[in-house]
Amino acid sequence: MSKYITLSSDYHVLCLNENGEIERQLQADDPIFEKAIEKMIESFNEARLEQYLDDDMAKKCLGYTVKDKIRSIRMQFAGKKDEDGNPYIKIITETHPRTLVMTKKVRAFLDDYISAQFCDGWGEGFFYPYNSFQIGQMRLAVE
Repeated sequence: MSKYITLSSDYHVLCLNENGEIERQLQADDPIFEKAIEKMIESFNEARLEQYLDDDMAKKCLGYTVKDKIRSIRMQFAGKKDEDGNPYIKIITETHPRTLVMTKKVRAFLDDYISAQFCDGWGEGFFYPYNSFQIGQMRLAVE
C-alpha cells in the first residue's frame, strides 16, 4: 500500500451574522476555530472523493486509470501548527496494496484532482459563501 500526504494550513473561520454576512474572522487560538475545522474534515471525509476520480483524465495525464487503485482520500489534523497557530491539515491518499507507484507524475495528478475538488467539487458546496453551519450560538463558515 502506498500513501501520499499533502499539508495545508491556509483556512479561515468566519463568524457570520443572521444574514450570512461576515462579522469577523476567528483567530486560530479561539477554541471554536478548531471545531469549525473539524466540521470541514468531517464533510471532506464523508464525501469519499476517491469515488469521483476521473479515469479519462488519468488516462490522458498518466496513460492508465487510477480510480480502482485508490483506496481512500481523507483529511485529518496533522498534529502541528504553522507560525500563526493555524493547525496543519493533511490529506492522505491511500492506494490498494501493490497497485500504484507514487511517482512525481501520479502525485501531480492527485494534487490537481484534490485542488479541483476544493475549488469546484466538494469545496464549492462546503466553503463560504455557499455553506455555513452552527456551533453553539455561532453561525460559522470556512474559507
